[in-house]
Amino acid sequence: MHTYEDYEILVGLLDDAAVRPEKWSRFLTMLSDRSGGTRTHLFGIDSRTGHSIANIEHAYDPAYVESWHGYYNEINSWAARFMDAPIGLVNSTQWMCSDSKLMKSEFYSDWVKPQEDITRGGGVILFRERDRVLAVGGNIRAKDADETEAPFLKLLQKLVPRMQHAFELNRAIHQASTAAMKSGVQLRSNDVALITLTENGKLFGTNLNAVNVLEKSGWAWQSLSGNITFASQRLRDWLASCLDEARQKKSLSKPVVLAGGKLVDAPDYVVRAVAINEKIQSGLQSVFTYVIDTPRLLLVFSPRDIPDTKSPELAKALGLSLAEASIAIGLYNGKLPMEIAEIRGTGLNTVRNQLKSAFSKTGTSSQKDLVAMVSQVLR
Repeated sequence: MHTYEDYEILVGLLDDAAVRPEKWSRFLTMLSDRSGGTRTHLFGIDSRTGHSIANIEHAYDPAYVESWHGYYNEINSWAARFMDAPIGLVNSTQWMCSDSKLMKSEFYSDWVKPQEDITRGGGVILFRERDRVLAVGGNIRAKDADETEAPFLKLLQKLVPRMQHAFELNRAIHQASTAAMKSGVQLRSNDVALITLTENGKLFGTNLNAVNVLEKSGWAWQSLSGNITFASQRLRDWLASCLDEARQKKSLSKPVVLAGGKLVDAPDYVVRAVAINEKIQSGLQSVFTYVIDTPRLLLVFSPRDIPDTKSPELAKALGLSLAEASIAIGLYNGKLPMEIAEIRGTGLNTVRNQLKSAFSKTGTSSQKDLVAMVSQVLR
């Protein structure tokens, strides 16, 4: 049975993926983890944004992934009915193909059964359009089906509108992100606090993290008229200048830095403004259909990273090794242990052991507590 926390974590990762399509792999990893080790996959292409997310998967044997691409995708017993399924409706593998028919196939004997008999699970078609076909699903071992399949399918169905929204938002901000990067702004995986404003400064739309960041920090609030108002005069002047420059199609003001505000142990944020052109306006209006006004400005709130060069200072302050301090800074910067392991070129177990050592030395018992301590020392 999945909890509300499971859902919120996955929605947060979808916000990540809306900004950076390559982060769908992180979503699949967490979906698998929160579904008892279900093998998860996402496949398709969106030609309008110019990127393909074909065949991203998690927890499948790499050798079988390779053989899938080489041959077995062509004789997939589930594919025909699945690809004709209603958009947005999750269906089980048994609906796609009966067990009796599946078990007579070469696909089953040579690909499904050798992978611990992964006959159960299901999937959903998110989009089936001329320029976009996207689907997500998962496979479950037959022996785990009674416990795992129904909760997985239920969670997947609950996530369908959020996944579709993430892809739509990804389309809408794709050109804005490109324009921002061309002007020197690097949109990273933790750039997930997004606010879209109309030319009059009224709120057009946000993602989930923007609501949490703004309301809890005290940096800004939404007035009864719908306008976004920053707490400080400096920021109000900055936003007014950005809106005026966007209307006149001029270069926008430089980014500003916000201190953590009322958020406990929060990082500083860099706020960047990106002008929204007519093509992006059309995309955003297709997402936020309930708003009449025209979107004009995209605000990107990015946690400002602590550089790894601060590791010696942190190590000295907390009595950590340089490796432990570097890992703690990585956590502070929003990275997962597996991402830290990849960056450092070490195994995940090594990172976990070094984390345990850091917990012991600092008297903390969780990553959250360690990150709070890093913030106290280095902010």
